[in-house]
Amino acid sequence: MFVFFGEALAAELVYALLGVLAISLLFLNLRTVLLLALIFLTLPSLDTPLAGVSRLLRWAFLAALLGKGLLGNVRGGFAPRPSTREHSVVLILCGLCIVSAAWSIGSGVTLAQGLMMVTLLVGVYLVLWNSWGSEEDILGLCNTLFILAVLIFTLEGIYLAIGMGMHHGSDRYSGVFLNPNGLGTAVAFLGPFVYWKHLTSPSPLAKIYCKGLAVVMLISLLESGSRSGFLGTVLCVGIIACYVYRVKIAVLLALLTIPLALLLLIGRDLDTSALMESRLVRADTITNLSDRLPLWGEGLDLFLNKPLTGHGYGMSKFANLGRADFDMAKAVFRMRGVNYHSAHLQIALDLGLVGLSLFLFFIASVLMRGMELYREGRNDPLHLAGIVFFAAYFAMAGDTFVHGWAFSPGSSMAIVFWLMAAATMRVHLLSADAREAEAEEEEEAESALQESLDLLRREPAVVE
Repeated sequence: MFVFFGEALAAELVYALLGVLAISLLFLNLRTVLLLALIFLTLPSLDTPLAGVSRLLRWAFLAALLGKGLLGNVRGGFAPRPSTREHSVVLILCGLCIVSAAWSIGSGVTLAQGLMMVTLLVGVYLVLWNSWGSEEDILGLCNTLFILAVLIFTLEGIYLAIGMGMHHGSDRYSGVFLNPNGLGTAVAFLGPFVYWKHLTSPSPLAKIYCKGLAVVMLISLLESGSRSGFLGTVLCVGIIACYVYRVKIAVLLALLTIPLALLLLIGRDLDTSALMESRLVRADTITNLSDRLPLWGEGLDLFLNKPLTGHGYGMSKFANLGRADFDMAKAVFRMRGVNYHSAHLQIALDLGLVGLSLFLFFIASVLMRGMELYREGRNDPLHLAGIVFFAAYFAMAGDTFVHGWAFSPGSSMAIVFWLMAAATMRVHLLSADAREAEAEEEEEAESALQESLDLLRREPAVVE
């Protein structure tokens, strides 16, 4: 019998997981392992028979993702190629996650969760980063995420067709997901890759299928009543559309404030029964952001108790329990999944102002790279892929203020969040390299032209 993060596992199950890990390392390529990791990270949030077993299999595929890449990097070394300022921030965050066990109110859980987070970040910012050396690799990532969207929303279309998907005694639609907000989040952050496929595929049949997926996504989003999913979808798809049709992003951001203002003002000022019953507006909960404001107030009080270093990584959900009089293992079981619905508040509780500052700097740095890509306005596949990554990351960065999945390594949204950041960075660097190469070619061409002109000037005129 083995214990993994508070769960007792039979020896046979552990051996099976190790077998999955070995097969993945020996027989699957890196892109396939990434797709499987994404699938099994998503399955626990889906209403399928595989939800239970995937809670364990996801760790096997995450470990395989890390191992596969590290084995491939043995000859090239384990440093990111090239290294960026964002890599330094990620490295410091990884170090803080582990070191914070020294002052954590639950050092064993902090160490375990810290190692999981390090596995995720190293997997993204070393393993996958070093495997993205070309436009083909970047487009391959787009295809991987498009395949994930196809798998989820084809099943979602079946749920819509047969009338399944109402959960928790609510009139909000959950579809294939266990939670309506999970459905809205998936639409917002996988929708851009369906849009990308529609824009880039030469096949009319593929375009029709993408349109069908888009219809399923739109119906599911509206039925789910996910406000963050709705705003995220408007932002993601809007950024891509603005880029394709050459609209300044300031126009999009101005338009985005319209649905946001309507949601807030209508919910606050008009107390009609229709709006109270609206899945999307939900006027009775919008003024306190679905009970988030009181929760954030409690979290802020706990943060002020240890503002500099925090309570230890992963301890935001346990900070109100204090140091004494509780069994951490029982607390982990009892409070699994509890969070403050804000990655920023949670990282502040975990790692204090130091961790929060690093996280905010990272987000701002990646967004600046994305804005530079947007301003370039180049019309090529690599740039379009970069804009798709940037759009998804932009919306996900906004969502981190109202959801806490960014630092949950067992969540599919966490890996997509960090993947989108790394992919935006990589396209930005590849674009810079392309600009430098073009500048060198132009300089060489001008130099050759100047030499030809100088040669003509030196040669004497031929007189007949």
